[in-house]
Formats: sequence, C-alpha cells, structure tokens
Amino acid sequence: MQPLWPVDAMAATARRWPGRACVAAMVCVALPAASWVGAGRGRLAYTMYSSTVAYRLELSWTDREGRRSPLAPTDVAGEVSFDSAAPFLAGAERFRVVPQIDALRAHLGDVARAACRTRPASSVEVVLRETAGPHDAELTAVHTRSVSCPNAR
Repeated sequence: MQPLWPVDAMAATARRWPGRACVAAMVCVALPAASWVGAGRGRLAYTMYSSTVAYRLELSWTDREGRRSPLAPTDVAGEVSFDSAAPFLAGAERFRVVPQIDALRAHLGDVARAACRTRPASSVEVVLRETAGPHDAELTAVHTRSVSCPNAR
C-alpha cells in the first residue's frame, strides 16, 4: 500500500513552490513566536484554553456631592449586550475563572459608561483584579478605569 503523500511528491512540490515553505514557516512558527516575544501574551499563538485567569470587578460611583458608593457588576449587566458582555459582568463581584479576559480588559471604559446609566452618578470607577488561577491569592494585575458620567440624574 502506497502512502497518500509520498515523500518524493512532497519534495517535488517543495522544489516547485519554495515560497510556500517560507510562508508556512512564517504563519506557523515566526508569527506566533513573535506574539509571545513582543506582547508577552501570545495573542497570535495557539493558546486557546491553555491557561485560565480568575478575575473580580469592583465598581463604585460618585454622586454630585462627592459621596462614593459601591455598585455590583451584576446590576450593570442589564445595560450591556446580553450575549457578549453581560456574562463577564454577572456574578463578577466574586472571583470568576475564565480562559481569558482580554476583551473585558480592553473595554473597562465601556463598562463604566454602562454603569453611568444605572445610578445618578457624576463619575464611575471600575477596578479589574486578576489572579493566575482560582486558588491563587496573589494578584497578578490590577486595571482601573474612571469615567465622568455625561447625564447625571
């Protein structure tokens, strides 16, 4: 029985299109490796579900008199898109474990603007606390975003 792709046929194909080997090496090796070296997160590497992150959101709003009050992320979940953003907010008062939260991290300002619609706030602050996993007590990152609310009630 002959193999489906004989070695001689593959070698002949590689000789005919040497550019394909270079493109394949770039896409499969160089590009993912560069994404680890450049950004340190491997966005272009094959990392799906290779690690998890635990996160918690803390929201607070400030009224016109300068009083600061906490706001549950679950209360804000109704103000964002149900299918893409709400699952990140609902229950985020406690640490939650997910494969990655790059999208949430990039849209903390949008979360704060959505929170503006839930209270008579002059400003809202969002704090995203991250750990490496569900049982890791040490924070690996803290991201903060504050916005002024345009239409304070």
